[in-house]
Amino acid sequence: NVPKTIMEGSWVQGKKTLKEKLEDQIKDVLCGLGLYEIQTYSFESPGVFDKLRLPEEHHLRRTVEIKNPLGEEYSIMRTTLLSSMLNVLSINYNRGIKGAGLYEIAPRFIPREIPLKQLPDEKLTISLGIYGDEDFYSLKGRVEVLLDELKIRDYSFRRAQHPSYHPGRTAEVVIGEEVAGIIGEAHPDVAKAYQIDTRVYMGEIDFSLLMEASQSEIKYSPLPKYPAITRDIAVLVDKETEVGRIAEAIEETGGELVEKLELFDVYTGKQIPDGKKSVAYSITLRSKERTLVDEDANRIVKDILDSLMDLFGAKLR
Repeated sequence: NVPKTIMEGSWVQGKKTLKEKLEDQIKDVLCGLGLYEIQTYSFESPGVFDKLRLPEEHHLRRTVEIKNPLGEEYSIMRTTLLSSMLNVLSINYNRGIKGAGLYEIAPRFIPREIPLKQLPDEKLTISLGIYGDEDFYSLKGRVEVLLDELKIRDYSFRRAQHPSYHPGRTAEVVIGEEVAGIIGEAHPDVAKAYQIDTRVYMGEIDFSLLMEASQSEIKYSPLPKYPAITRDIAVLVDKETEVGRIAEAIEETGGELVEKLELFDVYTGKQIPDGKKSVAYSITLRSKERTLVDEDANRIVKDILDSLMDLFGAKLR
């Protein structure tokens, strides 16, 4: 007896939410970077934590257990996507595929309390995995492109330690002051546990933090009125000094006059003392108010070198 009527109102027109639009954009970017999307089960085996080298007290071992599991292999809800990614990479590697690049966007199920009294927190996460003609910087570069495409500017990479990752080739992805994820080379024992006899690189990034930091508006700046001056510097620093900290010091010392900073060489070997490395940057200087002259550039470069010497004991090469 309900009369037939045509729906009215602006709410009738369906459209995607911000989350759905962002997810589509991320998929487009990652596909454009040569990664293939995968979809894996949310059910997991408790045994994966040993394969991932997670300590007994690690927070990821606190899981949601399934009351009627299909079997031991599917008895908990996963708290990390790494095992699923490594399983798929392992299948490809052991079937003779020379190289693979994959991603997955899926939730991790983090219990709010044990025993469960409420539904777990479903943290949507981006999982990345590559092997073949790749290295740590191949993965880092893809993450940088993704962040740039989402108009996220306030990000950095910070050296990190994690039991599942190689101790010297791992970094946290930091947005603002928050750790948004971790990327790096899988620990050799982890790769071996998944029967991958080559270097494999992986990572996880929190989707919600990307959504909070992303910018949908595009801002334009007027073309510069005054010419730029470029200076290259190469300094010797301790081998353990992070190039990211050096870049931060250069930008802080140069201030607004540093328009662009590019690391173009890191060298260790002949003519470099033991325990040291040579780091070279190209610095583009420009003023919005006047034309800079050589004296201005020389003064700024001197201030930068003095700052690097005070902070890191750097010496001009």
